[in-house]
Amino acid sequence: MFMALKQMALKYAGVCRVCGAELPVRTTAIYDSTAKNVLCLGCRDSEQPIAPPVPLPPPQPIDHGVAGAGPQAEYDRRAAKRQQEIDAIGGFRAKVIRAFDTEPQSTTAWRQGAEGEQRLAAALDQGLAPSAVALHSRKVPNTRGDIDHLIVAPSGVWLVDAKNYTGAVECRDVGKWLTIDKRLYVNGRDQTKLIDNFDWQIAAVRAVLEPMGFAEAPMHPTLVFTQWKKALFQKPIEIRGVRALWAKRLVELVNEPGTLTDDAVRAVATQLSAKLPAKGAR
Repeated sequence: MFMALKQMALKYAGVCRVCGAELPVRTTAIYDSTAKNVLCLGCRDSEQPIAPPVPLPPPQPIDHGVAGAGPQAEYDRRAAKRQQEIDAIGGFRAKVIRAFDTEPQSTTAWRQGAEGEQRLAAALDQGLAPSAVALHSRKVPNTRGDIDHLIVAPSGVWLVDAKNYTGAVECRDVGKWLTIDKRLYVNGRDQTKLIDNFDWQIAAVRAVLEPMGFAEAPMHPTLVFTQWKKALFQKPIEIRGVRALWAKRLVELVNEPGTLTDDAVRAVATQLSAKLPAKGAR
């Protein structure tokens, strides 16, 4: 399991899981949504950083990958296939098709996806603290899926899915009487499936970290909309533990202090680089 810690004013009274102090309603404390308990601020500050459980070997090379490599490769494949189909027609008809041909949206979407990942990678390169390590376009063995970006920092492990969508991003509660059903809407369309897509990604990353003794490292599944036009006073969205936000806010959150030591960051990044290889790597 991974910890999902959030500093907040408590809606219900609780007891600190470390020192046993009574925490009345509206006390500012740390809520662990995974363990369903609370931690007072004093005990939070005294908790020991998460360090590697065993001595580390000498530094290993890390393949950071190329942002957008996955969708770019799929776009190139589809575009080349379409060009081959037109070439096979031949003659005057082929010339007419080329003159008036419009690329299908199903193909264009892959190019736009690559552009979004590249845009986010540029923001990470410019804004991340030196202690953070960014990995791009990671393959997950035995699946057809890949993870857009993995960032390892003192604040934890960030699984980032970049989306190059346009339009307003909002959270809507579509639940009925006395029920809550929060859903993610983008440009008026229900895109909650993007939240669900993190389940297998989290499982893949956890499978890599557990043998290392980092099962308790903070893990942050995050959707970044690279064209998000933030409204005045708008805050990031969180649905079922998954954040949805814009690139600048992601950088700010990643750069916050956390419990992973520098050695732990290096160990985790090295392992993720090796076990979840970059797209296109052999």
